[in-house]
Amino acid sequence: MNREDFEKLVNREIDGLLTPEEEASLNDYISRDSAAAHEQRSLHEIHRAFQRMDRHEAPHGLAERIADRVLAEPAPVHRFPDPRMLNKVAAAILMVAVTAFGGWWIGSPNPVSAGEPEEVRALQEWRDSTLRLWQDKWDLTEAQARQITEIKEPFRVTANDDAGDLEGGRVLASLKEFGILTRYCKKNGIRLEEAERLIELAERSK
Repeated sequence: MNREDFEKLVNREIDGLLTPEEEASLNDYISRDSAAAHEQRSLHEIHRAFQRMDRHEAPHGLAERIADRVLAEPAPVHRFPDPRMLNKVAAAILMVAVTAFGGWWIGSPNPVSAGEPEEVRALQEWRDSTLRLWQDKWDLTEAQARQITEIKEPFRVTANDDAGDLEGGRVLASLKEFGILTRYCKKNGIRLEEAERLIELAERSK
């Protein structure tokens, strides 16, 4: 199992989408690699920390204003040839931009208390990173990526299996609407029959 496959399985485990075969493969891998087991625990701890956070509504249009500010910065040419490094730099710039808006949030019509900006920042970073993931990895439009993000956000603080199935079904239904369900399932090792079952579950819950 390579690094990419390992990270994919851990993310699917956190989302509650592992098949029995994938779970067995992941357990076998971490039983033989202590570093991988440690990383798996760390990722789960981060996920639980996010779940324990109180939810706060960011000002309307904040993400767009931050993106405009970041995109307005001149980018150095050929300074970072590795695309992964470019992503890290962009994330760092975005974090600085979000931090710079902290004072503005407190003075906005929907202020947050002085003890809460860290949680608000974490939520905004989650939104932005989720949008980028779906746009960059799956070639979705901004509107499509935002639809997925809005589906997933209410489930960030829910850990039970039923909620995970409901979230997965709604996401898969959107991917079917966008015409990439088959590609997504193939890439993530999800059987189409299981995907359709989750979609049907989500439809019944409306």
